[in-house]
Amino acid sequence: MLDAGIAATEADALWAWLLAERLGMSRIQWELLDDLSADAMSGLQKDVDRLVNHEPLAHILGYVDFDGLQLHVGPEALIPRPETVFLVDQVVDKLPQGGRVLDVGTGTGCIALAVKSRRSDAQVTGLDLSPDALQWAERNGSSLSLDVQWVLGDLSEAPPKGQWDMIVSNPPYIPMQERDNLDASVREFEPAMALHSPASDDIYFFRRLIQWAETLLSSGSWLLMEGHHALAATVVNLLIEQGWSEVQLCKDDCGKPRMILAKRP
Repeated sequence: MLDAGIAATEADALWAWLLAERLGMSRIQWELLDDLSADAMSGLQKDVDRLVNHEPLAHILGYVDFDGLQLHVGPEALIPRPETVFLVDQVVDKLPQGGRVLDVGTGTGCIALAVKSRRSDAQVTGLDLSPDALQWAERNGSSLSLDVQWVLGDLSEAPPKGQWDMIVSNPPYIPMQERDNLDASVREFEPAMALHSPASDDIYFFRRLIQWAETLLSSGSWLLMEGHHALAATVVNLLIEQGWSEVQLCKDDCGKPRMILAKRP
């Protein structure tokens, strides 16, 4: 895997993960193993070939762990990242009893399902413009036996009917000019529509989220968003200019300012 441009430490971690998932053994057990069946060896070789081709490990395994939930994943939806759990924490803490949550750009349903798993009283709706992504969300909701409503919708269009107590979103926010700098595992295997903002407006989806929130949220309700570390301050300034209160820019687990919180005036 080193020849494929994968760092030694990363390659070792990926190999250890494959051994644990595919064979149920540790690295030490593998090294002490005298023999392995042809079928098992063939399966491992196929996995390694996919890793060498920079395919995400989550796609190879078919799932990812997110906030204690095992979620099915595939190339039609963004792979959930651990830092997004910050938004889940905020929803759980700020949502009133029996509150209604709209997760915009739900993808695999990770935020919506994590919220529902922790707050069974919540009424949770996950919205996405991709029917293929919603199929992953529906599959995850079914396998976890979590009651979340899934809705097809597009931020570039009129908001759905209804009122919510909170809107949460991890929208596409990576500028198109950064695409060539992305890791191949992201650039080649994750959906561009879930990654990138329009070339004409790097914060387009945040503008639309704010517009939706003005229609869908009552006074005192929260809008929570994950954004680009270099653009989040621009979104914060926009919210302040438009009169939102308690606007906050929080750092993610890596210390980057990306999480945006604001209360509807």
